Amino acid sequence: MPLTPFETREKRVWRKLFTLLLWALTLFMLASGIVFLPSLASLPMLAFAGVSLPVRPAQDLWRRVGLTGRRKALVLTALFALSAYLAPV
Repeated sequence: MPLTPFETREKRVWRKLFTLLLWALTLFMLASGIVFLPSLASLPMLAFAGVSLPVRPAQDLWRRVGLTGRRKALVLTALFALSAYLAPV
């Protein structure tokens, strides 16, 4: 999302931090999904990586589907919990 001239420096920092966190979670879940590939746990991990991907085309796709805000957070939380439950110990 482009920066607006009215956006404060603090908002820009928080947005960059949020994007960094999304990238970290996406890469972690993608790597975990590949590592656990023979397991059923890899499916929600890879789905989590796809939903949380902070790239404009992916975000636009989820926005068109209606997966934004709290609904997206709920889906990501459910996918994370499911993958943690299914992961072999």
